[in-house]
Amino acid sequence: MFSFKEGKQYNNLLILIFFLLIALDIFVWHTVISGSAHDALAIYFLDIGQGDSSFINLEGGVQILVDGGPNSRVLERLAEVMKPTDRYIDVVMLTHPQADHLDGLVEVMNRYQVGVFLYNGDASKIGAYGELMRTIKEKNIPTVVVDAKDMITNGDSRMTVWWPPAEFVAKNPNDRSLVIGLKTPALSALFTGDITSKVEKLLRGKGLRAQVLKVPHHGSKYSSSMQLLKLVQPKVSVIESGKNRYGHPTKETLSRLAAVGSRVFRTDTQGTIKVEVSAGAINIFAKKEGIK
Repeated sequence: MFSFKEGKQYNNLLILIFFLLIALDIFVWHTVISGSAHDALAIYFLDIGQGDSSFINLEGGVQILVDGGPNSRVLERLAEVMKPTDRYIDVVMLTHPQADHLDGLVEVMNRYQVGVFLYNGDASKIGAYGELMRTIKEKNIPTVVVDAKDMITNGDSRMTVWWPPAEFVAKNPNDRSLVIGLKTPALSALFTGDITSKVEKLLRGKGLRAQVLKVPHHGSKYSSSMQLLKLVQPKVSVIESGKNRYGHPTKETLSRLAAVGSRVFRTDTQGTIKVEVSAGAINIFAKKEGIK
């Protein structure tokens, strides 16, 4: 059973009842940390260029997509990590309405059946935002606006929205990115959208600690502050980026990640990154060879 809980009220709202699905990994992965791929809990940080898109396969087969990247390339990546006949994604989440996170979701909504769409409630003037919302309406996809302390549960796994509070106002849409913590008995991860150090200073609580960090804003020097890194204490940090004019990921961010002892993986040089747990150990697989 998959349920959504609003803040501290913990009102169980049944969203979906699902059949057991097993993710078919059709990559020939290059093992970066010892271990082998299996059909259980897995997180894929998709190689979609300069943007964010992460696919989570929870134990029991629940599938969650966080962001869709800048274009239709996300469809190619999903085809690589989902069964060829699978056209259903339980939850699609948009961290914030900017093109490098949003545009690919239009294609996702058209290609797949989606159980529910979650976002922060912010609108955008970019054309793809209007197209996305029209598609969601036409396909009658349930839509839920979430903010800090909302929670999604699936068995012993939960995803908690840590940011933003409903009342938080920001000129920079990056700072209203959903910050989402995934906790399972085997693995914890934190998805940070494009938050800047301004928001990082406002985050509090041991609940934010995670073994895996999706590095904020593609490795921008204005994010991934030491305050955040000391709070999260990530063993593994994944940077989702591609060819860009911003210098992402920056040497400042890479230096800070090295200073806290976090092992860094990058989609721009290593392709799609798969994270899983086997016998209590975090295993990382990368699509491309040549990993140092």
